[in-house]
Amino acid sequence: MPIRAQVSIIIPALNKWNLTRDCLRSLREHSPLEDCEIIVVDNGSADATATELEPLGQGLFGERFQRLRHEENHNFGPACNLGAEAASAPLLFFLNNDTLCSPGWLPPLLEALREENGPAAVGPLLLYPDGRVQHLGVGFALRTVSHLYQGYPRSHPVVDKKRHLRALSAAALLLPKDLFHDCGAFCEEYRNGFEDVDLSLQIVSRGHRLRCVSQSAIFHLESQTPGRSTHERHNGEILLARCRDLLASDLHLHALRDGLKPTLDDALGLSVLLSEVESARLSAGSRKESPAWMQEQLTANPGWLLGARLLSKTFEKQGQTDAALHYAMKAAEIHATFETFGELLRLSRMAGHAEITAQAEATLKDFTNLYDGERPAITLLLARHQKEASSDPALLRLLENKKTEIDRRLAKAHSHN
Repeated sequence: MPIRAQVSIIIPALNKWNLTRDCLRSLREHSPLEDCEIIVVDNGSADATATELEPLGQGLFGERFQRLRHEENHNFGPACNLGAEAASAPLLFFLNNDTLCSPGWLPPLLEALREENGPAAVGPLLLYPDGRVQHLGVGFALRTVSHLYQGYPRSHPVVDKKRHLRALSAAALLLPKDLFHDCGAFCEEYRNGFEDVDLSLQIVSRGHRLRCVSQSAIFHLESQTPGRSTHERHNGEILLARCRDLLASDLHLHALRDGLKPTLDDALGLSVLLSEVESARLSAGSRKESPAWMQEQLTANPGWLLGARLLSKTFEKQGQTDAALHYAMKAAEIHATFETFGELLRLSRMAGHAEITAQAEATLKDFTNLYDGERPAITLLLARHQKEASSDPALLRLLENKKTEIDRRLAKAHSHN
């Protein structure tokens, strides 16, 4: 009798047998077996995956398990496409092998897909092993792509908000098989990156919605495949060539709706900061509270830039240079500016951390190159972004505010020459 499954779970794997093994065991423990078939596509593994995958899969899932194999690595997209071709269920769930399922992960995803006028594709909340957010959607900002609210605590109010997204990670992505093929499956020009962003944009361009369903959680170790970031430039060029007209900024809109403060850093990257009101409230409290309280507040509010800088100054005054350096790094991660990286450079030299010093020096050199010359590159980049953002009043305001700041900095630099 043929297998009847509601969901085909497709897992591409390249070596890292221990990750695939643990992923399959978590699926068996936390998935309704009668609803699923499991398809693992071995992308030419040379480790124990080649010999151990079949017996483990059969032992855990019986006839609901399939092993497919490429004799050499064909990359993420082709592996997933091969799994999709072999799938018998009407729904496809793409899942990275560096994930661990949690109890009850599947029903909320299925419920979301069944909603009237609901999303056409959904993904679970992806968490780091320590419980912080790894992925609850993709945000776009001035032609850059990033995970929305990455590093935020699971308990933060933004995590459970329902929001329409323009892209989801294929580390864990559920969608109808017909829709997947209608959108052209995963584009095989990419090399382990942006296949999911491209597919998501194709779905949205057809008038559909995407959602991260936070009631479903999966732990993601993230980027465990060797050379995961090797092809970023190639992938970025492919994405721009295929999806240029679909790459509209939305990260600032998410931040504004969530009561946070979007702002541009000194390289025109978009930072999401704690609102000025909340930042002022916490900063006032820090004058009478301990550093431990401040640390707890920064963990709960990762966009509290002033808190990171206050902690750095506090620990420096106490002679705890390494702790001061740690929070200077936090401040530079939150908002990349001449000031935050200048402070990071000063403290890294004081602490004798050569690697951090070199990184800070390189970033400051990049900033300086952007602002130097008769026609600074930063002003040309700003003008290009303003032209592209002409139909987005909120983004135009951010760019105008940054232009005022840049003009002031350039005028000050010229007055010293």
